[in-house]
Formats: sequence, structure tokens, C-alpha cells
Amino acid sequence: MPAGAQYASPTPSTGRKETATQVSSLSIAAGQLAVPSAPPLETSNGTVIQLVTGGGNDTLQQSFVHDASNFKIKTRPRDELPRSVDEATLLRIRNEESVLKKRREEESPYTPVSDQMSPLKRGTGTPLLRRDRIKMMIVGDSISQGMEGDWTWRYRLWEWLKSQNEDFEFVGPWIGTRQSPDETKPPSPPEIFGEPVPEEAPLVSGGYADGVDSAFETKHFALWGRQAAEAKTEIKKMVEEYEPTYLLVLLGFNDLGWFVSGPEGTLASIKSIVDESRAANPNINIILGDVVQRSAIDFRADLPVITDQYNALLRAAVPKWNTAVSPVAMAFVRDTYGCETQACPSGHDGLHPNALGEFQIARAFSLALVYGFGIGTDSLSIPASVSGRPNPVPLNVMAYASPYGITVTWFKVYGARKYGVRSRYKGLTDWNEGTAFTNRFDNTWVIAGSHFEYQIRVDNEIDGTSDWSDIVDAIADPKTLQGPSTIHASPTENGVHVSWSAVDGAEFYAALLFDSDLPGAWLSVVGVRGLSYTWESQYVGHRHVVAVQAWNDIGGGLPTLGRNVIPGTTDAPTAPTNLYIDSVDATTVQLSWCGDCSDTSYKLYTRSLNTDLTNLSDWSGSDAGSAPATGVAYLVPGVWNYEFAVTALNGDLESPMSDGLQAYYPGYTRGGGECKKCTTPEPAPNDPVPETSPSVLPIVPVLGGGTDYKLHDCGEVKDKDGNEKDGRTLWRELGASAAWEDAVAYYNNGNKERQFSQTVASFFNASGLASTMDCRSLNVDNGCGDASIACENVNYPAGYVILNSMANLDALFFQLYSSITDASTDVWQDAEKISSTFNPPPPSDDTALFILGLVQNVWSMALSPGLGKVLTTTFGEAGKSKAFDKVNEFADIGFEKIGEAIGPVSNPVSTASAIQDQLHAVSTLWLNATDQINNAMFDGQQNSITNLREIIDDGGFMVRQGEGAFDMRAGTETPLYAQVIPLAWSYDRGDPPINPSGVFILDWETACKTDDDCPDNIDWLPNGAAKRTCHCYKENMYFLVQLWGSAESPGSYPSNTPSDNIFNEPPGLDDLDGRKWGGLTLVKFIEGSVNTYIANGRKNGYTPDFKDDEIMQAYVDEASDHNAVAPGVVQIPVCPPREAWDNWDEVYHGNPKSEHYPCN
Repeated sequence: MPAGAQYASPTPSTGRKETATQVSSLSIAAGQLAVPSAPPLETSNGTVIQLVTGGGNDTLQQSFVHDASNFKIKTRPRDELPRSVDEATLLRIRNEESVLKKRREEESPYTPVSDQMSPLKRGTGTPLLRRDRIKMMIVGDSISQGMEGDWTWRYRLWEWLKSQNEDFEFVGPWIGTRQSPDETKPPSPPEIFGEPVPEEAPLVSGGYADGVDSAFETKHFALWGRQAAEAKTEIKKMVEEYEPTYLLVLLGFNDLGWFVSGPEGTLASIKSIVDESRAANPNINIILGDVVQRSAIDFRADLPVITDQYNALLRAAVPKWNTAVSPVAMAFVRDTYGCETQACPSGHDGLHPNALGEFQIARAFSLALVYGFGIGTDSLSIPASVSGRPNPVPLNVMAYASPYGITVTWFKVYGARKYGVRSRYKGLTDWNEGTAFTNRFDNTWVIAGSHFEYQIRVDNEIDGTSDWSDIVDAIADPKTLQGPSTIHASPTENGVHVSWSAVDGAEFYAALLFDSDLPGAWLSVVGVRGLSYTWESQYVGHRHVVAVQAWNDIGGGLPTLGRNVIPGTTDAPTAPTNLYIDSVDATTVQLSWCGDCSDTSYKLYTRSLNTDLTNLSDWSGSDAGSAPATGVAYLVPGVWNYEFAVTALNGDLESPMSDGLQAYYPGYTRGGGECKKCTTPEPAPNDPVPETSPSVLPIVPVLGGGTDYKLHDCGEVKDKDGNEKDGRTLWRELGASAAWEDAVAYYNNGNKERQFSQTVASFFNASGLASTMDCRSLNVDNGCGDASIACENVNYPAGYVILNSMANLDALFFQLYSSITDASTDVWQDAEKISSTFNPPPPSDDTALFILGLVQNVWSMALSPGLGKVLTTTFGEAGKSKAFDKVNEFADIGFEKIGEAIGPVSNPVSTASAIQDQLHAVSTLWLNATDQINNAMFDGQQNSITNLREIIDDGGFMVRQGEGAFDMRAGTETPLYAQVIPLAWSYDRGDPPINPSGVFILDWETACKTDDDCPDNIDWLPNGAAKRTCHCYKENMYFLVQLWGSAESPGSYPSNTPSDNIFNEPPGLDDLDGRKWGGLTLVKFIEGSVNTYIANGRKNGYTPDFKDDEIMQAYVDEASDHNAVAPGVVQIPVCPPREAWDNWDEVYHGNPKSEHYPCN
């Protein structure tokens, strides 16, 4: 070939079909993370790879964020889950034993726990007995150990135990979180193949959040990456040495995530932990947490499925493992921790708990301790808001040339989860971003003279990031070795073999392999003392990039690229076909050809022919890249004097040469033909990751536990001072939850010949009560609500708690029933007084319809606030939502019963002949509804049993709710009178004949401070009426008035004198003195109506929604005032005088009344 001939940049030929362009080394390199010549891309580990040409050898320039304590030189993070069982096999995760070896030999190795323990032994292995002082050992993985700066759920549990005044301590071999390195180090060499890995101590000396109490007992047995498969071999020794009386175990995620074992195998490992613990202490108490979900990983659709499967197996196993001498309980961590595949607000990285998640996990274990073991009285409450980590900008950022490239350092930010690092060539605008896990970043694999700029920030993941630091810069001056001058790479049946030439001064080499066809693949690095290495178990058919790096005592230098390799065969490729030549001009040609899918690159061969201008020469070959096309320029004295041929390569395996083809004169083409379409192999699509959702916690948020109700006696009912313990304490300490389940099972197993309450009494051998304790019916002497059961009258103290709770609940409903009876009797018997005092409403269809409207609305106003107050008092602040839910369930039951009664046209209200009879019918409906609610508690149906359990659960109803709980009679009368009295005011008095009378609250739209500001007279009202009907409320003046006489034209306003056409005071105001009529007064009518008006957005026609917790809370808060001023109780319309006047005039002229007449 003539001197000076050069190969032009590859340009596709025109006028023919091409094979699909193969992936070039450059595109593979740029695909990991961009360099200045290409748009920036990045992998999750911040790797940058650039193809650089120089000195005759292609090299790989890489700059990656390096964490010496975690990754060493590996680019695959230690916590990156494998994609499949096959990949797990590639990672040498084959079974439980190889897992241990893999974790110790290939990643951060841990000394076996048994070898890490202090030589000072604490015990002799004698079985331990329960002691007064509680000794807890928390056994877990990273979720339990935490990382530097975490509070940890262990601390939140410790805080809660302290608040419960428990005598306890935490025990275990370790004290800290996982620490970040205190000293930053230069890049570490890769592990050398075939050489033992130095053992490293576990990372267990990290600190806690700055606000942690200095008294916190930090001891534990939890470690990042820990699996149940590992812990089961160590737990017996831990129990023997540290003598815990309680084990709190939260393991299993790593077993499932790393394919150590499936759900069944993971359960077997947990069972081994239970068995080995009991071998050391037959009386040990154990709480097992289930496995949390995590945010979706697109290549692990199986993970949420097998997690749910394991959790279901554990839930079924715990009751079987539970024994009286060594209780086992389950903590429902998964359903308490706020982490699902679609979102994980409780995790800082999609798995590990943030400050909120720590509270949630601690709460799950507190529930198990309270309900399963009687430790503590109130479970841990989760705060409404929790502060995240602070995000200060890193200080003292410095960049400087180092022997291996450029090093950037900064002051450590305590508790920072990681740092963001971004870099760029000086003079460019786009940044490449990566991540560092320590306060040092080493920009290696750079060329001498490269000038980079850097910025650093704190990255606390879900808790946010800091601002970027100021820009620093440095010029690289590496002292490391260049890569080998020669690299040979070839495919094997399932991998890649690579060999290389020696480099003077090299102590060892790093062989690098990258699967460019696998999205998200990690760069594989292995140290080698010799001059060759073979990778096995790679993906057959995938294109792999091969490189080799030389290491000396300074570090690793710039790697050299070998040829790309596709594993799967040891045969040479077939020769390319259909060579095509396009003579672009006299000295330039464009060539293309048909290759094969297994080709990784090509070589172009050229020779001059025997012509008038040239002599026949030997073939000269050179690399033509990975695409089946290239160009050649400067072919003097002319392209027609040259012949071309091509070979295909797979690594160093080369095909025979294609047929040679001579170029034609400029403007002409030769050769060509159809090519087989070849595409890069596409990986199988990942299965979609299913969305997950938590289950509703069971009534008793724990399975198993150590409170065997049959082992207690009545002497435990009272404290040391002889006072009866509170109901919650008795419920838990006496094992009432388990006793309830047994009583229900006794009923369901054929003992249904009597009422449910009687059967439960019989189960507890309360024979004297069994025949009379029928709690189902309220309107008879049922021997339930008035029962008083002594502990000595039952076989187990738990029965004393349960039967009294049932009786007290029945008594509450009987109190409600009686109060409705008394209140409704008062109201219907007062109907005559209502007529004589306020206005005589005649019995009519309109009256009946109005009163029918009262039945359900007033029912809610009477029932919901009072009962809500009782239940919120019983359940406590933490149970407020539960209390409101129960009240709504009760109201719905009553609504349904009332609806059935008033649904027909001929119903008890509409068929009554007088208003007294109509009101009496209302009271009868209410009584039936109340009886129906009570029946729904005690009728023995499964949903009724569940409802009953949810009400009496936790012993809150051990205290009888007496008459002082709230004034149920007044609470019933007030909303009824609040509706009936305005009904009387709103009827025509009959004088004069045309009287569209209506009561309303006149909004005078005048500011005021107190009632002393009320005037003696105003327009629209007779003299003196203003003072008697006025009230200053919310700094505005209102009047309770009604229409009086016949309306004039809207344009004619009344004078300030008494006449037929002026608003007036309703009759009977003097009688509203607060001592009768449900405590109603002029003030309450005005304030209640205005509150109703405002609650509806300053519109009339408001109906309270008792399913809204805020509205329900408002009614509960007003229960002491009989709810008269709560929105919705009083519904007299509110409007300014002109609005009422105009509506009055419309009716006077024959138009229908407005809906809230006389207001809009």
C-alpha cells in the first residue's frame, strides 16, 4: 500500500442496503458514562469510560467514584441484588454455605461471629431462667443496625421502654451503627484471584444521631448484609454468652433478595434460630418480625411475591412455635412500615428506614411486647412529623494532582448517607455526576495534562441534598503504568479468555470485562498475578468489552482495550460477503459488506495491483472497527489501482478473507448484494413488578406471646397497694386476648344453644350468670348491663375482664336506650307546651314530612357526639379514629333500621293523628334503632363478634361508663328541641289570613364587641324588639326574628314603628332561659345557626357528615354543651334583611317559597 494512505472515518455507502450497525468500542465505552466528546450518561455507580487512541493501542479511560471501605475497586455495589438465580450463580451464590464464603471472600469479609467475641465468657451454657430484669437482644441486618447518623429503631424502642418504666437492658456483641471510614484512603487494588482475602472486622462502631440520649444502651446483634442463614449458626453462642431473656429478630430480606433460599428455606432458617435459642435458654421469649417490602427493582418482579409468601408462612408458623415455657410472638413490621413497591416514604433509599420508618418498626415491636408479653401499657405512638437529616454544604473542598490521577477531598459531614460528585473538563459546560460514600474522590484512569473541575454536595436521598460546593480544579499528572502493549482475547463456550504481554514494573494486573448488551451491567474486575485469565458463566451471545490494567505500588494505570468478544463458540467467524465499493473520487472509496451476527469487528485488507502505474503488492491489513462499513482516502495514483478484501473477528479469532474486489473509476460502484438483517440481542423483557399494599392489622396486633391466661389467679387483679389495676393492664397481663379467642372458638364449635354472651359466661364457668347474661336485648331485664361479676366467680381472671367489659358495654347502650326513652317522652309530652309557648303547628302532611326528616338527622346528632365522647375517652387519644369509626358503624346500623321503618308511605309518623303522636313515633323508632345496634354487638354473628372484640379490646370497658360520662338525656333532647321549636315558629299564625310566617337569623352586617352594643331599635323591627332579639357573635350583630304580617312591595321599606309589614320577635323567647327545652336559649339558637351557616361556606342548608373526623371531633368537643352550637344542630336560615324581604314579597305575589325560606 502506498505510503501516506489513511483510513477515513467510516461513512455508510449509498445506494444499497446495509447490515445493522454493530456496537463499537467507543459506543460501549460512552454508554457507561460520557466523556466531553459525547452527551453525558451515567451508571448508578458513577463509572466513566472513554475510548482513547494513542501510541498505537486503544486504551480505556475511566473515572469512577471510589469508596475504599465498601467497593474496593469493584464497580458492583455490595448491596446490589442479583437479577436472577443465574446471576446469583455467577456471583457464586449457590447455597447457604457458599453465601458465607462469598460474603467473606469476594466482598467486605467478616470474621465468623464466634471468633469475634470477647474471650471473657459470661456463662456456662446452663439453661437460663426468666429474671425480673428484662434483657433484650435485637438480632437483625442493616435495617436494625443502621448507618452512621441514624437514630435507629432500636433507639426508638429503648425510648419507649424507658417511658413505660420497664426495668430492662439491651445486650449483644456490638454497639454501633455501620460506620463510614474516618480516614479516607487511595484506591484499593482488586482482590487477587486465587489468593486468600484478608479478614476484616465488622463495621459496627458507627455513631448515632446527634440527639440520641447518652444513656442509650446500644448493644445489639445486627449487621449489614446479615442473613437468617448466617445468624442461625451463631445464635446459640450469643444466647449463652449474653443471656438475653427476649430475642427481637428481624431477618430474612437478604435471604430472599440474594437467592440464598426461597420462602420455605428462609422460614426454616428462622425456625433454626428459634430452636438454637431454646437450646441455650429453654425459657427464652422470642418476637419475630416479618420481612418488609421495598420499592420496585425492575429486574426483580419476584421479590415482592416471595416476600408476601414468606410472611404468610411465618404468620402461620408462629402460633405453632409458641409454647408456654418459651413464648414466640410475631411483630407485624411489614404492615406497620410504610414501604411498598410503588413508593417507600419510610425508607431513605427504598428499603432502609429513615427517621419515620424507625418509629414505625419500633412501634411494631412495641405492640408485640404490649399485647404478647404484657411489657408496657401503651404501645409506641408515631409522631405526626419527623425531621430528616440536615444537608450542610461540604467545607474545605480541595482538588490536587495525585500519583494515580486527581484526588478531591473535603471535610467529613457526620451522618451524610453519601455525597454527590460532579466533574467536567475545564472550559466545558456540562457536568458528569457520580456518587461517593466517603469524603474523598479519586479521578483515576486519566491522561497526564487533563484539567478537571469538581463540585461536591451532601446527598441524603429522601431527606434531600445540599447546595453544591464552590468549584475546585486540578491538572492530572498520573505516575501509574500504561496497560499491556498486546492483548489477546478469544471466546469460549461460556466465557472469555484473555492474555496479555508483560509490563515492566507491574506487580499484578486487573482484568476487566463488561457486558455491553446487558442493560445496567456492572464492570467486572479481578486481580491476576499472571498474564492470562478466563471468565466463565457469562451470557452467551452478548458482546463483551475486554481490557487489562497494570498495577504497581502507586496504583492502577490506564487500561488497554482488547478486541470485543462474544462467548458461545470457539470457531472462527465466517468470511464476510457481498463487498461493495463506491468510488467517491479519484483517491477515495467507501466500502461496505455483509457480516454475521457473531462478528465483533472487522479487518480491511488492501493491495495495489499490477497496472501501468503500480506494481502488485502483498495484502496489508488494518482494523476497520465494528461496523460493516468503512472508508479509505489518499489512494494515489487512483482508486482503480487497488483491490480490497475484508475479514470478520470475534476477539482474536479471524475468518477467512472475503473475495477481493478492485475499485472502478470515480462515479462508479462495484459489488454489493442483500445482507441478512442482524440486530444486537435484546434481553428478555422484565416481568412487571406488582404493586403491593399493607394488610389491615389484626384486632390483636400480635400473634403468639407469653401471657397464658390459664396460669394467672385473682391475686394478680390488684396491685401491691390493694387497688385494682386499670383495665388495659389487666387485659394484657391476664392474657385476655388469648382467652377471648378460646371463648369464641368454644362458641363456634357447636355451643350456640344459648345467646353468645351466655355461652362466653359459661366458658368461664360463671354458672350463675350463664342463664341470665343475655346482652342481646335492651328492652328487657337481661341480666347483662346490670351484672357485677367478681373475679372469684369465674375460672380464669381473664374471664373476669372479658365478662365485665361486655356487661359495661351493654350498660352503656342501655343508658343510651333509657335516655332516649326519657328524652323523647319529655318532648312528645311537651308538644302541647310547645304549641302554647312558641306556636301551635297543626298536624298536616307537611308536619309529618318535616318530622320524618328529623328522625335520622337528629338521631345522628343525639347519638354520635355523646357516644363518640365515651369511646374516645375509653380508647384514648391514639384510638380516636377507631372510636369515630365505631360510632359511624353504629349510626349506619341505626339509619338502616330507621330507614326500613319510615320507607313506606304509611309509616308510624305519617299515620299519626296529632303532632304528639308523631313525636312519640319518632322516639319509638330511635329506641328500636338503639336496640338494633346493641343486637349487632351481641347476636353471635361473626362480624358482630369482631365488632364486639374491637370495642372491648384492651380492657377499656373494665370501667363502667356511668351517668356522668355525658348527659345523654340532654344530648338527645337538645337536637330534637332545636328542630321542633323552629318548626313551630315557622307555621302561619292565621292573623291576618295571608301569613307566610318564617323564622330566620337576621344578619345586620354591623360590627360589635358584646351584647351591650345591641341597639334598642333598628329599622325592620318594632320598638324594643331589637334589644330582645339581638346577640353579638363573632363580632357581628344578629337578630332572631320571624316574618310578621303581609309584605309590601320590595321598594317600600317599613318605618321604625310597629305594623303588620315588619319583622318581629318570635313568641316564647322569654321561656328560652336555658333551664328547659334542652338547655336552648336565644344565644344558642343564634350561635348554632351562624355556625351551621359558616360551616356550609356561608350558605344555608348544611347537613353534618359524621364520617368526617374533624366534624365528629367538633361534636365531641361540644358534647358538654349538648351540641347546641355545633354546626348542623340548629339550622335556622341566616340572611340580611333585604334578602328575606324580597323572598317574602315573592311569596306574597303567589310565587313558591325558597328552599330555606325566607332566606336563599
